[in-house]
Amino acid sequence: MPSIEWRTPAPLWATANGQIKEPQLLKLAGDNFLPDFLGAMAGASNGNGPAGFLGAQEHGFNDPDDLVGDTLKLYHPAHGRYYLVVGSLVCRQLGLPDRTVARQNGERTAFVIRRTVEVDGEGQEQGWVEEGDQRGWQPLVDGCGAPVALRVDEERLPLHPVQANLPQPS
Repeated sequence: MPSIEWRTPAPLWATANGQIKEPQLLKLAGDNFLPDFLGAMAGASNGNGPAGFLGAQEHGFNDPDDLVGDTLKLYHPAHGRYYLVVGSLVCRQLGLPDRTVARQNGERTAFVIRRTVEVDGEGQEQGWVEEGDQRGWQPLVDGCGAPVALRVDEERLPLHPVQANLPQPS
């Protein structure tokens, strides 16, 4: 089986200048953010399609209130801001074909929330633990203190598939 990886959403590849290495965080506003997003992915975005919608949203972090120094500041929905993690799951083969998650085989997709804090003059990445006596931000280490990429008890937030209806080349 070829290896798989997350990339920038496929509708943005044509305008990404070769920078398609990672998923994106979209900032949306208004209570209709989800119908607007789903409509755009279905191709109903005022003729701009998925690429136009995603391109407008990915550059939405230029409000001065969004940055504290070099750090991105996120807001709660009560502030009228909504965020979606978007990306393409692809096989590392020629053409980067989509990889479908085989839920019937127990596969699932999720993302985690991380933060970086300064500890002893160096940046330390921390993951959010939702349950147990360790609830809160915790360093990325196992029970013995060895570094890990993902904590066993780290909260995983589900990702849901949405098919983008890309315009066919003429």
